[in-house]
Amino acid sequence: MRLDGIDLLRGLAVSTVIVYHFFAILGLQGSPYFHYIHSFGIFGVSLFFIISGFLIYRSISFSLDRYGTKAGLKHYALHRLFRILPAYYVNFAVVLLMATFIIGTDYLYSASFLKQIFTHL
Repeated sequence: MRLDGIDLLRGLAVSTVIVYHFFAILGLQGSPYFHYIHSFGIFGVSLFFIISGFLIYRSISFSLDRYGTKAGLKHYALHRLFRILPAYYVNFAVVLLMATFIIGTDYLYSASFLKQIFTHL
């Protein structure tokens, strides 16, 4: 069950972070408004973490109510893994391919690359 108010707050949080990054990437830190934009960016990140904590608690609570304590936690963990890991590994593969084309294949044989691979698996 989606909560429209939470989705609205999530959109607001993401928007503040995007605006902050937009100003930072374009080198507009000297803008007279940057102090306010920076504050809103920090607020957006904090708001996003608060929303995430609430939604994680809510999801775990629903699983516990539906399946019981042990089965509920197992259901929650498996559901999250199967939802997050496929997208994570696809993203990881895309970044790996991009790094290969941008940095070159010599990086693939470095210790730093192997460390990154094992860190993210």
